[in-house]
Amino acid sequence: MAMTTIRRNRKTGVNGLLIGLVLIAAAAMIGQTPARAQTSAQTFPRMPVRIIVPFAAGGGSDTVARIIASKLSDRLGQPVTIENRGGAGGNLGMDAGAHAPDNGYTLTVITQNLVVNPHLYKNLGYDPQDFRPLALLNRFYQIVVVNPALPARTLAELIALAKAKPGSLTAGNGGVGGTAQMDIDLLCAMAGINIVQVPYRGEAPVMTDVIGGQLNMTISSFVGVDQLIQSGKVRALAVTSPKRAVQFPNIPTVADTVPGYAMDGWYGIAAPVTVPEAIAARLEKEIVAIVKEPEITKTLIERGFDPAGLPGAEFAKVIKSDYEKYGKLIRERGIKIE
Repeated sequence: MAMTTIRRNRKTGVNGLLIGLVLIAAAAMIGQTPARAQTSAQTFPRMPVRIIVPFAAGGGSDTVARIIASKLSDRLGQPVTIENRGGAGGNLGMDAGAHAPDNGYTLTVITQNLVVNPHLYKNLGYDPQDFRPLALLNRFYQIVVVNPALPARTLAELIALAKAKPGSLTAGNGGVGGTAQMDIDLLCAMAGINIVQVPYRGEAPVMTDVIGGQLNMTISSFVGVDQLIQSGKVRALAVTSPKRAVQFPNIPTVADTVPGYAMDGWYGIAAPVTVPEAIAARLEKEIVAIVKEPEITKTLIERGFDPAGLPGAEFAKVIKSDYEKYGKLIRERGIKIE
């Protein structure tokens, strides 16, 4: 069985930490009194709202969060700030969001880590139902890029190189259990190769080290990578979408070399599960409307994202489906953290 080894990177600071993640899907409120909900909704918002992004600034989740935050501030009439809390595969930031006051003033960006990490970690620091999904913001696909000094100009050549020297290639990812790590693991499993993965706190530092030659490759989001490709700082080999991406029409898909391969990612926004119903409904309505604004739709597409704008109930279905999908992948491929 092909399996990717995950090497701990000291930059992540994950050793010795109690790692928590949420597996969630509850879209209903619990334990609220009508008086509290009504009073909160009537006065909301009275102060700034913050959005916790569980990865470093500069990555895909951070980019989307800032696009949404600007418009949400206009709609709420209050500042909406971004707080980056990277580390531990997104768990540090999501742990903070899960234990934030349930008054609607702290929201959290959630990613596939929400449905992946429960399959990787035995001890979760918070309950799966600590979050209420508000909106699925977007889906996205990734792109395989390598340092230009690597003697591989196609995905087939990269696979051949990995087979010739098992375990000699290194690939960075934005956090253990994140989209890139899952994408690389599936590639390794389906292509029968072994690549050593190194987790970082977000995508931006990964790309820095790929460019600098400290890493051989990564599977990155589309955000900002077009400029790096055009400048020759990285070489693009393939995209993870089932068909060629609009943003990169001349770059083949992974499936062109590894038949049947296709992976996507997503970003969404959630609140603590006991947030008052009326406040949750207001936030959900505003965020979904923002994603569907023509200007925002255009911006997201230009940045390499596929706008979604699904409300909380529909988002909860995606979470449930992906939880089962990634759990199956992790079990069958023997993915583990060493």
